[in-house]
Amino acid sequence: MPRLYLDTVVLITAFEKGDGALQSLLLDGDSAELEFATCELTLAELLVLHLREKNERLIEFYKGLFEGGDIIQPLPIDQSMLYFAAVLRANNAWLKLPDAIHLSAALGCEATHFVSYDKKLERISTISHSRWGVFKSALMPQFINPRQYDVSRFLDGEG
Repeated sequence: MPRLYLDTVVLITAFEKGDGALQSLLLDGDSAELEFATCELTLAELLVLHLREKNERLIEFYKGLFEGGDIIQPLPIDQSMLYFAAVLRANNAWLKLPDAIHLSAALGCEATHFVSYDKKLERISTISHSRWGVFKSALMPQFINPRQYDVSRFLDGEG
């Protein structure tokens, strides 16, 4: 079953900007046998503006989205995730820490796809690091940019 890791902006686009294809993908994912995941950092990123503006409707919506776990599996941030995020940052000086944490989380949950609007992230195809004679390497999930990829194909089973 495809597991899609969702970057924060994908959720904002689906639920705040009204992207119907993304909303359908997220809300009808069960029928298409899709799993969605994102790390708990996403919740913090989603809430900042709405807490500042006291937008209770969206605060409660996002809290419910993460607490229920019915639509999106929220992934806790752990030390191994942070270690791999540090490796990604060490190997890619241009990469911001939140993006490195998201990529690391996608690896950790064995996502088949990473859904993001950030084209720069597509440059990273592997993560590898050697420390104390131990070499670890992993392939990154397939990147999907919803601007360039018809996400409704997943609902049709063509993922």
